[in-house]
Amino acid sequence: MLYEKSKIDTAFAIAEKMYVQSEKLNYQRGKAQSMYIMGRKYYGEGNYPKATDYLGKSLKVSEQMHYNDYIALNSNSLGNIY
Repeated sequence: MLYEKSKIDTAFAIAEKMYVQSEKLNYQRGKAQSMYIMGRKYYGEGNYPKATDYLGKSLKVSEQMHYNDYIALNSNSLGNIY
């Protein structure tokens, strides 16, 4: 279990860096992906308010850019929360 948690924490740290770089480059897909990863981490921890925040932001970017795969992923994750 500890090994799995460290993998999740590593993925989260990478997603945070990915978000910062995506912001600098105005790379919308990277923003959507990184916010989805961060939202899923909070979802897995049971922190639903933060999960909803990140997943909602990822969904908004995904809808604006017509990223159907991330629209589906975010919608599914948000549906699981509610």
